[in-house]
Amino acid sequence: MTGRVRDTIRTRRFVGRRIAPTDLEDFQAFYADPKVMSTLAADGRVWPREESADLFRRHLEHWEEHGFGTWIFRDPDTEAFVARAGLRAVDVGHGDEVELFYGVHSEMWGRGIATEVARAIIDAAFEDLDIDHLVAFTLPTNHASRKVLHKCGFTREGDIEWAGLRHLLFRLPLERYQADAHAAGR
Repeated sequence: MTGRVRDTIRTRRFVGRRIAPTDLEDFQAFYADPKVMSTLAADGRVWPREESADLFRRHLEHWEEHGFGTWIFRDPDTEAFVARAGLRAVDVGHGDEVELFYGVHSEMWGRGIATEVARAIIDAAFEDLDIDHLVAFTLPTNHASRKVLHKCGFTREGDIEWAGLRHLLFRLPLERYQADAHAAGR
């Protein structure tokens, strides 16, 4: 995979900007939310500030190393935190791949935000990077995330173990993305 993804991504309702040091407080609050963590961790454990600060540092470093990473999505009128989402270099057993990930502030659930943000990131990934597919994975219990992935054109490929837990693996080939974009008139 080669290329660099844009620093700013706009959706119909939100603006996503490359994660920056000023986003730390919102990032930590996101990982301290029990509702959010019930979708991200099998045990639902919220993360202490030190642990989320370490992850935050790794997200910043990922941009430097790979030219893509996490965006923080905000309401353009209020600057309120809405979601964190992005692309990450991973190896889920098939060599180097790019993963789509997303998570929405729990107070904003049920408004189509995850799908809106995911689609914008998928567009950026296929337009800016030289890749032939994206992967995504989620806990089997996260039905909302599975629904988002299906809406975005991903198909289930199997199971993987990630962070010591069983996850469902999904894949979106470039050809499927292009066909869906053409059908949607994008």
